[in-house]
Amino acid sequence: EALFKNISSTRICNLALHARTEFTPRANPEKTSIQSLIKPNELGYIPHTSSKMLYNGPDVHNPLLELPEGAPDVCAIVSNGRTYSPQTRRRRVAQEEQTIVPGLGWGLVDGMAQNGYCDGTYNSECGRQSTFNCLLSGHNDGRAGMLFDSYSGWLVLTLPQIKEGAIATKIESWHGAGSA
Repeated sequence: EALFKNISSTRICNLALHARTEFTPRANPEKTSIQSLIKPNELGYIPHTSSKMLYNGPDVHNPLLELPEGAPDVCAIVSNGRTYSPQTRRRRVAQEEQTIVPGLGWGLVDGMAQNGYCDGTYNSECGRQSTFNCLLSGHNDGRAGMLFDSYSGWLVLTLPQIKEGAIATKIESWHGAGSA
């Protein structure tokens, strides 16, 4: 606790944060996920959700989402005329020889991972797995995370643009075996 107080009071408040998460919604989902930092293991595997989206593209029009006559168009004001444009997924992998080999036992908590482009906007393509009971809800909220145990091996991440700073992780160790 004393160490955290010292770090948080003197360094954290003066550093630019470059956070990554599997929680959704988030801006630029492909660039802000933990998956975008993971070095593939010897089989080329990077943890991902195994559930598939039932369909792609925009949802059918929902008349309940129309603005009442005379109401301000908040989406137009907030977007400032910008159009939605999902980013393409790119990964950088270190070229130099590594002594730590990525493990084979890492995965995503599949029941909570959202697939698609979950950025929280009206036209996001998210939460369309066959297990969802309301595909038109536009629900972007997901609390996914990395799943691992003592046999998983190393999780090797490439952290771009790191010169100095602190690395913090949230590890929920209280979940029992098979609870994901």
